[in-house]
This record gives sequence, structure tokens and C-alpha cells, in this order.
Amino acid sequence: MTLTEKWPVFRPPPDWIIELGIGQGALPSEVHVGYCHAAGKRRRVIDRDQARALLADGICT
Repeated sequence: MTLTEKWPVFRPPPDWIIELGIGQGALPSEVHVGYCHAAGKRRRVIDRDQARALLADGICT
């Protein structure tokens, strides 16, 4: 048994994630840093420019 079979590969968290609202096509509700444990289950990875734009538009942090 190799080391990678024995232990899962660690994947670092993304820099930014967005929490989505409930329902199909729901608007984003919150922006979180990637390691935030307060983010809910409905989330998507975004890049820094998208996070800055959403925060400028008034999305909660």
C-alpha cells in the first residue's frame, strides 16, 4: 500500500467562495474566504476579482 492510498491527498482551500441562496437561479448571499467554516453547503469557488466586485455591490461578508 502506497502513501497516497493510505492517506488522502490534501487539497488547499480556494481563496474565495460564494454562498448561494436557496432555489434555482438564486442570487449570491455571502462571500467567504476559502477556509471559512461558516460557509453553507451551497457554495461556488470564485476568483479575487469576482469577490471584490460582489463586495463592492454590497454582498455581505
